[in-house]
Amino acid sequence: MALSTSPDRLTPPVSSQDRCQGDSTANVTLVQYGDYQCAICQAAHSIISSIRSQMGDRLRFVFRHFPQSQINPEAYHAAEAAEAAAAQNKFWEMHACLFEHPSQLADSNLVEYAIALDLDVDRFLQEMVTDLHVARVQADLDSGIDSGVISTPTFFINGLKYNDDRPLETLRDAVLLVDRQGGEISAIDLVHIEVTIMISHSYPSLNSPASPPFELDCPELEQLMAIGYRSGDLGAYLMEIVRGVSRIVRSDWTIVTMCSGEIGRIMASSLDLERDNAGFLLHGTLAADVIQSGRSFVIEDCRQDLCCDRLSNSYLSYLGIPLSTTNGAVIGTICSFFQVPRLFAESEIKIVELFAERAATAIENYLLYQQQQQFNEILSQQVAARTIELQLAQEQLIESERLAAIGEFTATIVHEVRNPLTTIEMGLQYAWKVLDTDADRQRLDLALSESQRLKHLLQEILSYAKPQILQLTRLHIGNFINDLLLQVRDLPETIDRQIDYVSRCPEIEVMADIDKLKQVFLNLFRNACEAIEPNETVSCQILPQPDFDRVCIQIHNGGNPIPPASLHLLTTPFYSTKPAGTGLGLAISQRIIIAHGGELAIVSSDSGTTVNVLLPIFSA
Repeated sequence: MALSTSPDRLTPPVSSQDRCQGDSTANVTLVQYGDYQCAICQAAHSIISSIRSQMGDRLRFVFRHFPQSQINPEAYHAAEAAEAAAAQNKFWEMHACLFEHPSQLADSNLVEYAIALDLDVDRFLQEMVTDLHVARVQADLDSGIDSGVISTPTFFINGLKYNDDRPLETLRDAVLLVDRQGGEISAIDLVHIEVTIMISHSYPSLNSPASPPFELDCPELEQLMAIGYRSGDLGAYLMEIVRGVSRIVRSDWTIVTMCSGEIGRIMASSLDLERDNAGFLLHGTLAADVIQSGRSFVIEDCRQDLCCDRLSNSYLSYLGIPLSTTNGAVIGTICSFFQVPRLFAESEIKIVELFAERAATAIENYLLYQQQQQFNEILSQQVAARTIELQLAQEQLIESERLAAIGEFTATIVHEVRNPLTTIEMGLQYAWKVLDTDADRQRLDLALSESQRLKHLLQEILSYAKPQILQLTRLHIGNFINDLLLQVRDLPETIDRQIDYVSRCPEIEVMADIDKLKQVFLNLFRNACEAIEPNETVSCQILPQPDFDRVCIQIHNGGNPIPPASLHLLTTPFYSTKPAGTGLGLAISQRIIIAHGGELAIVSSDSGTTVNVLLPIFSA
């Protein structure tokens, strides 16, 4: 690891809201963004404990949650458990317990740890179940993203990000070096610490008694310090790397390459290249040698080297440095070419290797960032889809409960009305028999007609209110419509009207309650015929859907359009655009179609009104 000189600083700074060990007056404040299911975080926990023991009150340690749920599914819940323990003043005890058992973070394990720590388990469970501490964990996660954190563990020393491109053990060295300077250090000092750690750990021979101490000139330090990386600007960052290396080694051409399989691509170049020339085959190239060996490769004079045939005629010397990720994989190279023979000092090679580490870290973090963005996008889509599903389910539950209550109430009311209505109807029929004048019988006929209409209305109210219990059978939808049209053409509403029927689907079957489906389509055909004038036509089509899992039965009439303000009310109980309508026909039809797992949609324009009934196709 190495201290970063990028703009990535701790956001927000440490406050009383953080989980802290140590005093705010300490020389060094070490902040960790960690994941309880991360193996490297577990190793870091041991190192941090050792550093705390060594430094005492000169160190303040702060832990912030950064659960990586996409790779560690139990980490987020573990972070919530730590916060639930913090509510009972046992954060650090639970913190240590979780890192001691990173592979045992199931809910049952978390409860065991709560019991072992003598927590109020009922309170602990209640807070976990109600997601009481999600906001606190999410706040830490958001602050990590704002601070440039991509993976765990990520550390900040006195507010400055400590990169993860070197071994974890160097963390102690960096903290101790900052402590020796009293915590007050400049950006140049931080770069010097970075280089010192790199040299002492990677190249101990340079600091042996036989070798003079390795030091960088100030311009080189400033060059390192000037390079900053943000995850969305990889190309510009790599160009800074190329320019920095080119200036330090005074090359004629320097490039950064990224390799995948047998294909290499130039990601940044100190010379202008056409985009088409950026790709190349690795086989037989010097870059391939660097990648395969995983080590730096030098040609000081190709005229005296067997590899001379692999350098362009215009270049005589070469320096190739591998780009190695934290897990040891080589993902590319930094290559510098020179038109004259060149001797390379070991210190120069080490500095270019430091630049290579920066470039490799940037590329690796960029790829991780892209993966995280893709995961976040997929997760957002899934959450949005799931939210819609839950909202629909909730609406359906509320609607079913409402209809159940209405049904029970309606059944009682209808029963109470129907009994006296029957008595009244019997009295009217008796009066019709005993009264023989035409005027009296005309009045009685009107009264009997109104009683029949009232009975029909009561029956429709019951049909709408009661649950739709279906008797499902396999139904060939084409044959069903053909048979139904024989009945439809005998209805009074279809007199002098034409019905055109076309099926654009092959043999399609649905699971349906035939009687209820017949009730729906009889109502729809009646409405369509009532909407047009004599000698006009109603069309009916059976159409396939793009997803091929539903079939659409479409009924169109060319009558007057329905006002847009009325369209969404058509399936509302007791709303009707017809003077004598009850407003229950379409409401009942929609309930029946929804019970079949389908959808009823109505659109209207100047060309007329179209009703689409979508039903799921049966597949054996």
